[in-house]
Amino acid sequence: MPKRKYSIGQLLMKSLTSEQIAGLLTVVSASTDLSIYMEKFEKIDPDMATTVKKILAADQDSASRGKTGRLTSLQQTMEYWFSLWRNYDGVISEVGDEEGKYAVQDHHWEEPYFDGGSLALDLEPIAEDMLTLMEDVYDEVDDPDLFLKALEEIDDQIGLYPEWMGADHGEPCVLEEKLTQCVLKWLWLSSQHERDPGQTFAEKTFDLENAFEMVALDENEFTGFFIRLPDGVCREIYEFLKEGDHDLDLNNTYSAWHHINHNYEERFDAGKYLESCRKHLVKNWRYGRPLVDEALKQNDFQKAESFLVKTFSSYLEGHGGKRWCPETSLLLIEKRSFVNKGDEEIASLLTSWADVAKRLNHPGRSAAALLQAVAFHTPENWNTV
Repeated sequence: MPKRKYSIGQLLMKSLTSEQIAGLLTVVSASTDLSIYMEKFEKIDPDMATTVKKILAADQDSASRGKTGRLTSLQQTMEYWFSLWRNYDGVISEVGDEEGKYAVQDHHWEEPYFDGGSLALDLEPIAEDMLTLMEDVYDEVDDPDLFLKALEEIDDQIGLYPEWMGADHGEPCVLEEKLTQCVLKWLWLSSQHERDPGQTFAEKTFDLENAFEMVALDENEFTGFFIRLPDGVCREIYEFLKEGDHDLDLNNTYSAWHHINHNYEERFDAGKYLESCRKHLVKNWRYGRPLVDEALKQNDFQKAESFLVKTFSSYLEGHGGKRWCPETSLLLIEKRSFVNKGDEEIASLLTSWADVAKRLNHPGRSAAALLQAVAFHTPENWNTV
């Protein structure tokens, strides 16, 4: 008897739509206990058998029915993973081509330039899908440097633009939130089984920052990723930062490492946290609030006011170094900026100053601070003012 060219399963796949196959399997599973075939499933394909077990268990659990979560087989997950990388490669293939998508020319008389922002946005939906698969596929992929090589490819492709475009002298391509998460999560997955996972992860990340010229991670997400790590890991990284030669990064108030370290200080070393606030208050007024709150906690209103004076001197950078107090001039005018970022915090500090001045028996200053707080917070609401 001649051997059949296709198995019955292959014939069904070729002859029926996916909806018809789903209907067929639903009828078969309803009339037959599939668990009796599990041993045969195991012999054919262990991954298939494991997935069928999960689906049967979820179907029997009425509480989880309809909320099955990820029940796909590893093989199907990997197929989707590789399809995402094909999409990624398709986007990157446009980079480096002076006539490609990311070489933008605003006007016909101007030279084109590299549009890194558009590239980062195009990669973001791909990265968002990758994030959902990472823990499932990491061991199967078995490539700790996968995303380092992906960033290196972007860096190299940008370097292919003609020198006259100046791409290698412009701003780097700053990745968006999801792709930044992908890069860091993959690094973390490659580090968490090490003897000192936190230190290993931090070292790898320091190396990553210095590896590329034209690619950079999103700083807010970079900071947030480190802050969200488990407490034990955060403490390990904190000790590593204290012991290592990282002063340049930690003392730079614009560095993500400074903000990571400052968050760790607040969680693990209150004294060091307040010391850092005092040290950096002149550079950033936001370090004033913890110092004011600590002085108020101690009922030291004189100290609280001294910190308020320093905080507002820092806020009014360019005020000539003069001492500013609520009764001397209108803060809205001294502000010299229409940027409203931090206005809520400033209004809150002014309200605190009103209370502090009252306790120090300065009713005029207290009244002025209260008026300043209202005028600063809602300058357009004259009834309230």
